[in-house]
Amino acid sequence: MSAIEELAHQVLLLQGLAGDGVTVNVGVVSGGTRENVVAAGAEAVFDIRVPTLADRERLDAALRELRPVLEGAELELAGRWTRPPLERSDGAARLFAAAREHGRDLGLELEEQSAAGGSDGNLVGHLVPVLDGLGAEGGGAHADDEHVLVDSLEVRAELLARILRSPGL
Repeated sequence: MSAIEELAHQVLLLQGLAGDGVTVNVGVVSGGTRENVVAAGAEAVFDIRVPTLADRERLDAALRELRPVLEGAELELAGRWTRPPLERSDGAARLFAAAREHGRDLGLELEEQSAAGGSDGNLVGHLVPVLDGLGAEGGGAHADDEHVLVDSLEVRAELLARILRSPGL
């Protein structure tokens, strides 16, 4: 029995958990010692992102149910959720409405969307309204081509100042 073959089965099972806003990324895979030796061990490091706490509970249960496919294989699952999902709240909806109004006054057309990323906002979103992604415009997050459009800094700073001055938020 090859641990790499078992791992291949498990990777496919993990990727089958993705959908409806849930993302599964197997980012690192390793195993075996030489090409002419049946692999005694293998591992994969993966990341799962969920849009809601209900999804997290569902995925947590699915992960606990994973079992080896090949006879004689053993499976060990380790890790933890590092951030709760940033779920949309009524307070965040009001905050976005104010941001959209101020943005229009500044010539910006802000669109509300959800992203599967994780930020510090995820840690406090259940306590206070959070808007994430209002910083400078740019692209290539966490990649070699990550960049900020310097010309966007002034208008984005003004947007933030107006939101912070909004009464009732």
